[in-house]
Amino acid sequence: MYYRSLNAYLREAFGCKVYKLALSAGCTCPNRDGTIGTCGCIFCSGSGEFAASASLSIPEQLAQAKRLVAAKAGPDARYIAYFQDFTNTYAPAEVLRPLFAAAIRQPEVCALSIATRPDCLPPEILSLLAELRSEKPVWVELGLQTIHASTAAYIRRGYPLSVYDEAVRALHARGISVITHQILGLPGETPEMMVETARYIGRSGAEGIKLHLLHVLTGTDLAADYAAGEFETLSLDAYITLLEACLRVLPREMVIHRLTGDGAKRDLLAPGWSGDKKRVINEIVRDAARASIYKEFADRKGELITGTVLQTTPDFTIIKIRDGVEAELPHFDRRRNENERNERPSNEYYQHNQRIKALIIDVRDPSQQAQGATRTRDGGNRPSIIVSRTHPDLIRRLLELEVPEIYDGVVEVKSVAREAGARSKIAIIARLSIRQHRHYAAHDHLCAGGTRRQADS
Repeated sequence: MYYRSLNAYLREAFGCKVYKLALSAGCTCPNRDGTIGTCGCIFCSGSGEFAASASLSIPEQLAQAKRLVAAKAGPDARYIAYFQDFTNTYAPAEVLRPLFAAAIRQPEVCALSIATRPDCLPPEILSLLAELRSEKPVWVELGLQTIHASTAAYIRRGYPLSVYDEAVRALHARGISVITHQILGLPGETPEMMVETARYIGRSGAEGIKLHLLHVLTGTDLAADYAAGEFETLSLDAYITLLEACLRVLPREMVIHRLTGDGAKRDLLAPGWSGDKKRVINEIVRDAARASIYKEFADRKGELITGTVLQTTPDFTIIKIRDGVEAELPHFDRRRNENERNERPSNEYYQHNQRIKALIIDVRDPSQQAQGATRTRDGGNRPSIIVSRTHPDLIRRLLELEVPEIYDGVVEVKSVAREAGARSKIAIIARLSIRQHRHYAAHDHLCAGGTRRQADS
């Protein structure tokens, strides 16, 4: 399954690797200061989690955040100044202007990203953002989470969907890009409801989306509901399935800024698997890659491929078609595994890096496979593409490749009977017009050095 990743977009936009630096403007939130509520959204821990301390100046916060990525960033790295915690436009413009300006005017900062609420964008803040936009790109991240009113009421979001729509319009009118946050797995929502939210965000005009897993943190009101057994969190498999469904309804040009969310490990109650972020991301990327391969090759059954042998086991050979795309040539012992294919001639054995041709005979749909069905016996992933060296059509495709008359349709292969590795019988028929007879007769005459010979018919 295709999606436009943030890393790919940043390389397109800035020509290099770009890192986000999490900062704080020292703002609170109308859902905490009593304007809307005092407890915040039901899932919010109130810690700010990953942002730098607001007690530091913006240059100090930037320096601290850069030290955290210094080992991988390098001296020529560029950065996005990301005001991350709470509601970073919930203050007067005269207070925010020097903070945002101090960040965006750093020479190594290539863009400014500001996380906020759609209901915290008054005219003076919009004007400030437009001023900053004249210097460098400005992104505004909006915490929508869901389009469903019942869920929004449960999580204490505090504003109707129409406020989000108006915020997107106002930001776009000033040339400011919008990134919308959605949480997958909110209590009471079905997969269909979550996909509906993703589809709405895609149609809203937002340039980017952050897809978050609902995780339960200690100290939140959500944790109390979880402890009371009022809902369950998603399994990894369920989350990946849901994520893929959401990605399918988003515009291809939309930038996917995040594929999952991660809370501080010290505060994480559930789901436990989300604490291993690297594993989660790897699983998501692998599943997306398998879906993308399926989409590309599903209609290519019967095609000839050329690949390089990567690995041979007693049960199958893995063939590399190109970087990131592999095929399986099964050759299971039918006496031990009667339901498995044997697509290798009995007299063939392959060596590492050997180049071979094979016929695509099947492409597994990863979304239709039962759990574990696409795993090897040692737990590894089996390729989606299945190829054969024994199928009769392999002979047909090889002849089309090597014999011009067959490729041109002058000679047609009617049938192929094959004992792989032993013998093959081929029935052909010529489809020559008088003009074609003369053409090929003349061609044969020239190829024979002037000695006329009768063309086959």
